[in-house]
Amino acid sequence: MSDNWNLIRAEVHAFRDYVHKLPPAAKAKAHYCYLLKKEEFKRLMDLKSDGTELDGVRIYLGAEMIDGHMVPTIHVIPVEKEGEQYNDYGVPPAAPAAKASSTDSAVKVMAFSATATSTDSGGGGSTTGGTYPCPNFCSGQNILNS
Repeated sequence: MSDNWNLIRAEVHAFRDYVHKLPPAAKAKAHYCYLLKKEEFKRLMDLKSDGTELDGVRIYLGAEMIDGHMVPTIHVIPVEKEGEQYNDYGVPPAAPAAKASSTDSAVKVMAFSATATSTDSGGGGSTTGGTYPCPNFCSGQNILNS
């Protein structure tokens, strides 16, 4: 990660410009940033059932295609350090069956909503992190959002 605020500002503004040019349906689903609250981070770190904490999070960038335009999304996944490697925690080795029962004993991985506005966007038992997107959960004005 960089602490070059001029570079960060330029990249954030480039993305905001991209969003402003999207067609209405895609623009309505696009977000400029996401908040990951301490409580959500702690919930993710505490997912192991043996009482030990996990070691961090990995943020996956994804996209939804709306009206032929890519609308980025993120997915916050906790990680566990094994030796020098950080492995995703709770992510199944293969895609779940399309008609999996809600009572499966396998770890349930749920993508959070990119349009979440509640403090429960990740779901209480989810193994992915709930996020809080801007514009619903924006920061006060600064060089990245003005």
